[in-house]
Amino acid sequence: MNQDKILSTGTGFLVSIEGVSHLVTAKHVVTTQGPNGELTNNFVDSNLYAFYKLKSGKLGSKKIGDLRKNYKIDWLKHTDVNVDIAIIPFDIDTSKDNLSVVPESIFLGTQRLYPTYDVFFVTYHPSLVSFDDLKPIFRKGAISRINPDKTICLDAFAFPGNSGSPVFLKYSPFRYDRAIYNLGGGD
Repeated sequence: MNQDKILSTGTGFLVSIEGVSHLVTAKHVVTTQGPNGELTNNFVDSNLYAFYKLKSGKLGSKKIGDLRKNYKIDWLKHTDVNVDIAIIPFDIDTSKDNLSVVPESIFLGTQRLYPTYDVFFVTYHPSLVSFDDLKPIFRKGAISRINPDKTICLDAFAFPGNSGSPVFLKYSPFRYDRAIYNLGGGD
């Protein structure tokens, strides 16, 4: 870890699952790849850090390998080795850490998603991340396809460092899964 720049290899976000905070990222960010580029379950997180803002305004960090060792926890992964998601419990010191957690209640299943829905995602561009200026970049796009296996294709501009970023639906006054149009309130 260089003291002037952060080498951003991916983005992660926090979710609350059954009242426990978890760090979510792309599995390829924290594992090795096989000889043909396939995902493996060989986690290489001993030198990876999660960076975030503290309530003091300074930069905080946690070494992911220390989380695994100190709390005797491991990454949660999908039973299908090719699913590119990894999740690990993540402790938050609410007196010091300035972190927001995505509540489980706002997740939508693919049955509520349709092509053409506008989305946005939060990410960090590798060349713009530093210890004194940890600010995300917001990107936008649209759902272009929902595959039979329930994976989703986005039409959006991405770059290295986007991996593991959360994707949110943009507000819209109507949704195809409703019989009514919402022209004034929230979603």
